[in-house]
Amino acid sequence: MIGIFKVWGGYLNYFFKLICVSSIYALFYVIEAELMLNIYRISRFINLEVGTVSILIGLLILILIISSTFIFYMLNKKFLKQNKWNYLGPFICLPIIFLFISSFTNIFPMYNEGDRPIPIIGLVFTASLILYPFYLLTVVRISTYDR
Repeated sequence: MIGIFKVWGGYLNYFFKLICVSSIYALFYVIEAELMLNIYRISRFINLEVGTVSILIGLLILILIISSTFIFYMLNKKFLKQNKWNYLGPFICLPIIFLFISSFTNIFPMYNEGDRPIPIIGLVFTASLILYPFYLLTVVRISTYDR
């Protein structure tokens, strides 16, 4: 009887690690998306022109993408063993992304109508949300292939 719980405990422990890594995937995406969606709010907050803030945020997003790729690679190598379940992680992070974004919009609502992003940002956001799991699948594949 104890052996059954030991086996299930191993699977649950691994699944918990997978959810934690997926939450980190989601957190990095939400940081990048919120930076992209809140350019006007950030420019008003730090009192810089929108063009300058747009360039700075673009550079910051590029740095975040490069650093997050390295961080995801190291997380997969260190915490997740070579398993086919690793490929489920990028898809587990999608509901977590929606949870993080909805909680961010509830914590920081937009009171100023001038802070609303332009409509094309919605298309960019949707395209990036569709492509993000494929980017993560590539990182997972490279990190498991390296072993």
